[in-house]
Amino acid sequence: MVLYDIPQATGFHVLAQAAGNVATIDSFAGLAAPGKTIAGYLVTPSLLKPLASAFAAAKPETFAYPGPPPGKPVTRRCTAG
Repeated sequence: MVLYDIPQATGFHVLAQAAGNVATIDSFAGLAAPGKTIAGYLVTPSLLKPLASAFAAAKPETFAYPGPPPGKPVTRRCTAG
C-alpha cells in the first residue's frame, strides 16, 4: 500500500436498512501518513473538493444522501474495484 500525505479511508460500512434517505454508518476507519493524524471526517456524494470547514472532528454516525427528483425512478449502480 502506498500512502501519501492524504489520509486514506481503510474501512467504511453502512447498514443495509436505511430510514428514508438517511443511512446509519456502522464503521468508518482511516489511516494517516506516518507522523500525521486524521483531524476531520466527511461523507459526501459530491465529487468536488470540499471546503476545510465542511469536516467534523467526530466520525459521522449517519449520512443523509440526496434522493431522486420527485417522479423520477430510482436506479442504483454498483461497481466493483
